[in-house]
Amino acid sequence: MTPGTAIRKHCVECVESPYEIENCRGDFLYATEKKCPFYRYRMGKGRPSVKLIRKYCMFCMSGSYQAINQCNSETCVLTPFRFGTNPNYQLSDIERKKRVMRLNNFPKNEGLS
Repeated sequence: MTPGTAIRKHCVECVESPYEIENCRGDFLYATEKKCPFYRYRMGKGRPSVKLIRKYCMFCMSGSYQAINQCNSETCVLTPFRFGTNPNYQLSDIERKKRVMRLNNFPKNEGLS
């Protein structure tokens, strides 16, 4: 599942119907005064950042990093993305080695203060 697909499913659960998503105004999130961060992506269009899901998880868990780390909700479709990374994206061994070599050859910050 992609972050966009997860957000779409979350929106369907929030409004309780795939037919009501279009009518969602996204004004307030769970009776708070904050706008819904997923409103723009509710229709399954666009390319949301996994960092956006991380921010939502911070809100859901009252800003507690420890609670996010321990969260293993089986009902929330956003759980796999709660760390702000895409669990579906993995580097091949060759690509990982290329990046390490590139970092090792990167010039040091000499003379910067």
